Amino acid sequence: MVKIRGLILLLGISLFYFDAWSQQTDSLALKEYFSAWKQINTKDHLTAKKRLLRLYANASNEDMKIRSLGALGQYYNVHGDGDSSIYFCNKTLKLLEGKEDEKSISRISLMYNTMGIAYLNQSMNDKALEMHINGVEIAEKSNNKNLYFTHIHGLARAYLQKEEYEKSISMFMECINSSENPRVVYASYINIGSAYSSMEEYELSIAYARKALKMCADMKDIQCEVTTRMEIATSMSMMGKDLEAYSYLEKAYDISKKNAHKNMEVYVMLEMSQLLIKMQKMEEASAILIQALVIAEKLGHLNYLKEIYADLESIMIFKGDYEKAHAYLTKINNITDSIHAAQNYAKINELEVKYQTVRKEKEILKLKNEKSRRELALMQKNKELSKLQLEQKLQAEKAENRFLKLQKDSVTRSNEIHQLENSALLNKAKIEKEKGIRNLLIFLFFIILIPVVMAMALSQQKSKSRKALLAKQEQMAKQQVETLLKNQELKLITATMSGQNSERQRISQELHDSIGGSLAAIKLQLGNHPISENDLNEIYQYVDKTYGKVREISHALVPKDIELEVFTSLLSEYFDAIENSTYLKINRNFYPYKQINELPSDILANMYCIIQELVSNAVKHANASNLDINLSCFDNELSLVYEDDGDGFDQKLVDANKGIGLMNIQNRVKSLHGELHIDTHPGKGVNIVINLPININENVYEA
Repeated sequence: MVKIRGLILLLGISLFYFDAWSQQTDSLALKEYFSAWKQINTKDHLTAKKRLLRLYANASNEDMKIRSLGALGQYYNVHGDGDSSIYFCNKTLKLLEGKEDEKSISRISLMYNTMGIAYLNQSMNDKALEMHINGVEIAEKSNNKNLYFTHIHGLARAYLQKEEYEKSISMFMECINSSENPRVVYASYINIGSAYSSMEEYELSIAYARKALKMCADMKDIQCEVTTRMEIATSMSMMGKDLEAYSYLEKAYDISKKNAHKNMEVYVMLEMSQLLIKMQKMEEASAILIQALVIAEKLGHLNYLKEIYADLESIMIFKGDYEKAHAYLTKINNITDSIHAAQNYAKINELEVKYQTVRKEKEILKLKNEKSRRELALMQKNKELSKLQLEQKLQAEKAENRFLKLQKDSVTRSNEIHQLENSALLNKAKIEKEKGIRNLLIFLFFIILIPVVMAMALSQQKSKSRKALLAKQEQMAKQQVETLLKNQELKLITATMSGQNSERQRISQELHDSIGGSLAAIKLQLGNHPISENDLNEIYQYVDKTYGKVREISHALVPKDIELEVFTSLLSEYFDAIENSTYLKINRNFYPYKQINELPSDILANMYCIIQELVSNAVKHANASNLDINLSCFDNELSLVYEDDGDGFDQKLVDANKGIGLMNIQNRVKSLHGELHIDTHPGKGVNIVINLPININENVYEA
């Protein structure tokens, strides 16, 4: 906020000087110029721009062109279009090029000042420094103190924006101590306050702003006084002195209202409402914004309206009234669209005026060229008159020469006709010769084409035979692979059955030798009548020993590999063996390894058998190429997800007529209190999910 206000005051300085050197002649055009000048910083500024463009287009002398172009540079600077401001300033400088009188030097210096401000507003600080340094050099040559300190002030503003505060403050102090222009002095005080505010030294900032405030009041500069009071209020608010800050804003509001400065009045009311919002006094802020809204609507100031509606939207959101907040947001969007439309309309009008200006310049240039052309034509006619006599003298000689030339041309044409006849005969003979050569080439082409076609036919026949042979070989290879797979499957089944038979014999012998005798002894004891307490104790001991033997046999049934090896490694070795002996690709994933490998051996043994059964079915029946097996352990549950890309099957038919393998899997899952889910369709592969609880009952897995 501080930096922007400083720039506004500096613009006032440059406008003042530009206006000063403009008031030197009087004419109707100059009256129109001054009238447009006064509208630059009002709500009728678009009209001012059109009038200045017309003045430039219709200017009858160079002085008015310089005035109107310079004013346009100032206009665009005031309204924030830096690029256009720089464009018109450069055009003005081009017209002033080479002029060394005092008025022209002052104008050049002012153009550099305007361009410096434009670059500063675009944050192009180095370019701004360059413009003001040029202006200082010119002002020193012309010994113009006002222009000199105007540019020193501009340099200080550039250093302030570059955050070189010490250098900036030093230059502002030079302006205060040496400048005879009070506007430069109090603008310097304000900008020193801005520098200290940026350095968070708010007490110093307020002290310098108060110095500026006294000068503004003495000068009766209403805009300066209001702006300075707002600056002091901002610094006080930053220091947490919101009530004191608000009192300064109230005074600024009273001054604006008393002097009927409606633009400033709305600006101050916006600052007041924002401070009240900060203090969370929403009702007071809302009341002030409604008053500001009425004035802004009368002014037709779209930017003020947009900011007012934005603050009202914030208040409604704070109150939780989202319907009104949305209504204000809609108005903001409508105003934004109106601003864009107005800007586009203004640009179109500006382009039209520029077009008319350029067209008039072209017409003037055309008239000048026409005048020059007529003068040249007159000179040409004089030359033609002098040549006419010579031509008349030469005419007789030309007539005689023409007759002799006609005779010579007649002989030449006769010779040309004779040559053409000879050329026609030669061309006819040449055509006949070319015709014979063409027929010979066609004959040779057909002689070469026939063997080529025959060779291509033979090659195609050989290719067909070769493809048939390859297809037959491929079929034989496929049959051999199927035979090998069946042999491998047979070996696997034979080995499995052999192992199962030997295991059955071992289990039978263990049951007969160990458990059978114990059960017989228990039976004999129970057959004695009556049974004494000692007999019951002996029976209990026999039962306990029998239970222990059952546990030993149960643990003995667990494969030794599972007890001796890491379970996940054992599965990986099994999968690798299947991949090496079949065409299957098995993608496996175990997580977490450690928790899976530490599960009870009977759970792992059953899971191993289930996985073997699933892989065996895939090899024998599924006609699959890829298996995905994911084993995971989470939340006291062991989960197996099996998926293949095989032929699949009709689940209804399988449920009605279950095979041994599927029944074994279901029985194992059921015995472990688990869940089995099968998802399959013909041609869609098989997806099986098995979930086994790990510790639903501590005795479930004891054998």
